[in-house]
Amino acid sequence: MSRVLTMLNHYYVGKQEAQVQRAIANDWWECLKEFPKTAIFAACLSWVKTRTRRPTPADIRCEILGRGSETAEAVAVIKILLEEHDAHTRQAIG
Repeated sequence: MSRVLTMLNHYYVGKQEAQVQRAIANDWWECLKEFPKTAIFAACLSWVKTRTRRPTPADIRCEILGRGSETAEAVAVIKILLEEHDAHTRQAIG
């Protein structure tokens, strides 16, 4: 879900209470938990590249479901990018 959080930070939202933020995060989780991380990552990246408004969970679900014809090669590239991102994050933290 870190890709979702990164994507959402591109769009301004006023101050929100922690309880509201948790509820929003829970909605995203409930709507996307059935999809693999690679599909969520690709859909979020596609959204950031092509859209100018903040997405809803339904928008990202539609992006994912519209990607059913993606080739195995594209998925492999996304997996590599995710692994590199995760390794970079672990290095930065620890």
